[in-house]
Amino acid sequence: MGFGEFDKITWVNGGSPAIDADNLQRFDNFCELADEELRRSECINLKDKIQGFYDRNINEIENFDDYLDWTALNASTTLSNDTTNNVIGLNAVKMLENDNTLGWIGMYRTITSLDLTKFHDGSASTTDDLIYLLLYVNDTTKFSFFHFKLGTDNTHNYSIAWNPASFTNGWNVAIAQKSDFTVNGAPNWNAIVHVRIEAITTVNAVNSYFTCQYMQMIRQDPDYSGYSNAFQEYMGVATGWQSVFSIYSDWYSIVYDNRINRIGIMQLEAADYSTGLHVYCDVLSFQSRWEIYSKLAGYSPSISWYVDATNYAETYISANVFYLNVVEAGASTSQNMALSNNLLLNEKIFIEFEKNNDTIRAVLLKDGEQLHEIVHETSISENAEGCVSACTFGTSSWGIISDFAVSSNYGDLHIEDKQSPRLIKLNTAQSFVNNTMTNIPDFLFRLKPNKVYKIESFLYAYNASASPDIKFDWDYSASVSQIVLRSCYGGQGLAGSTEPSSSNAMRTSSHNLATDVRYALPAGTDQSSIREVAIVKTSNVAAYMQLRAAQYSTDAANASILSTNSYIIITEIFI
Repeated sequence: MGFGEFDKITWVNGGSPAIDADNLQRFDNFCELADEELRRSECINLKDKIQGFYDRNINEIENFDDYLDWTALNASTTLSNDTTNNVIGLNAVKMLENDNTLGWIGMYRTITSLDLTKFHDGSASTTDDLIYLLLYVNDTTKFSFFHFKLGTDNTHNYSIAWNPASFTNGWNVAIAQKSDFTVNGAPNWNAIVHVRIEAITTVNAVNSYFTCQYMQMIRQDPDYSGYSNAFQEYMGVATGWQSVFSIYSDWYSIVYDNRINRIGIMQLEAADYSTGLHVYCDVLSFQSRWEIYSKLAGYSPSISWYVDATNYAETYISANVFYLNVVEAGASTSQNMALSNNLLLNEKIFIEFEKNNDTIRAVLLKDGEQLHEIVHETSISENAEGCVSACTFGTSSWGIISDFAVSSNYGDLHIEDKQSPRLIKLNTAQSFVNNTMTNIPDFLFRLKPNKVYKIESFLYAYNASASPDIKFDWDYSASVSQIVLRSCYGGQGLAGSTEPSSSNAMRTSSHNLATDVRYALPAGTDQSSIREVAIVKTSNVAAYMQLRAAQYSTDAANASILSTNSYIIITEIFI
C-alpha cells in the first residue's frame, strides 16, 4: 500500500513485511498523513456562511444606486449616474467639476436613521471598526483634498480627510477606523442621518471627476488593529470572534449587490496581489466549484492552489479567454481556450477547479457555451501541501464570488447551476426616439446548448406625450430555433391613439421571433402592459437572445419609454 510519496510496503513471495524500525516508522508516517487528510476531508460551503458573515461583520451605509437621491454641493458640481465606472449594484454616482475655478465639489443626502454602533445582526460595533468608501478618481492631480462626513448635518458630524497623493488614478478604497474621525459638534454614531462627500479641485480642473460606488462599516480583525476582516464567526461569549478564512489583504469584503440581488465576496482593490483569500489550506488534493459574477466584462477573479512562490496553479478568464496557468519550480505553463461568447458584465459563470494527485483540472460552465476543460499533469510533488485561494496571482479583476464549495474527500459538491426560472429585470428605463430597432442591454441573455426554454416577457411602456407607439422583436443566434410561434398580447396598434391601451382593442397574435410587433401606448405616465411568450430550443453550439425595441412611428420629440417595471422570466423545460 502507499500514500502520497511514501514507498509501497510489499509482501514478498507470500511473506509479510519485516517488523522493524524502518517499516514501523513508514506505517506511522502513513497513518499520520492519512489522519491529517481525513481531518481536512470536509466540504466547505460558502452558502452556509455568507449571510451570517454579512450580518455579523457588515453594516451597509450607502450603495449609490441613483444620483437623484443626492443634492449637489454647489453650482460647480454636476451629478450623474456613472454606468461606465460601476462595479457593484445598479449605478455609481459621479461628481464632475464643471468649471476651472479652485474650490469645492461634492454632494450630500439625508438617509433613514442608521445605527453604526451595531452590525446588521444587532451585535455591537466599537470605534475600532472601520468605514470603507470605494471610489473612482479619474485624475488625482486635479484634486487637493477629499472629505467625508457622517452625522446629523453639516455642523454635527464625524469627518475624515484623505490626501489625493495616497490615491491612484482609477479605483481606490478609502479606509478609516471610526476612532480616526474628527468629532464636529454633537453627532452620535447611533443616529446617522446625513452623508456628505466632497473634494477640493485645483485650478484648470474642468471635467475632472470622482465617482462613489459603495460604503460600508466592517468589523476589525480581532488580532490586527486597523485591519478589517469580514470573515468572522461568533462562537459565544467565552471564545469571542474567530476568523473562518485566512485573509492576507484587507481589500477583501462582503457586499450586497442589488443589481444581481446576491451577497458575495469581492476584492475591492483591483490590484495584482500575490496572496489571496485562503479558503481551504494545507491540502494535497482537492476539488472545488465556484459561482462567480463578472463585474468587469470579459474578466473573472482567479482561483488558485498555492504551495509557494514557485509552485502554484490558477484559473481565470481574461479578455474572454479561459486560462489554466501552472508554475512548477518557477517555470510557467499556460493553456487557454477562447470563449465563443464574450463574458458580459454581471454574467454568472461556474468554474470547477481540482487537483487529484498530479492531475490539475479547470472546467468552465457558462450559459451559451459548450463545456471548456483544461487538464495539466503537474510535476509539483504529490506530497506538496497548498492553499486553495480566491482572487490571487496572474490576474486580478472585479468580480463577486457568490458561492463556492471546496472538499478534499472527493464527495459530491453541490452548487446549483440551474436558475429555473431565471429572472432578468430592466434596471434602467429605455427611451426610443425613432423607428430603428435598438438592443435593450439588460435583455441580452445566454442559453445553454441542447436545451428547451420558455421565454416570458412582461413589458411596461408609455409615450412621453403623443402616441408614436412601440414595437419589439428578437435578435438571436443561429443556434436558437422556435418550437412554436411567439405569442403576443397587448394594446392593438391603433394609429394616433392617445388613450391607455386598456381602452383600446387588444391584440392576441402569433409571430416569428424576428418579426417586429406593434403595440399601442398611452400618452403620459400610465403604463401599457405587454406580454410575449415563446418556446425555443438550442442546438449544441453557443446561444443568445436579445430583445430589441423602437418607436413604431418616429417622433423624436415624444419618446416611447420602456419602464423599469419590465422583466423577463426564462424557464428551462425538461422533456
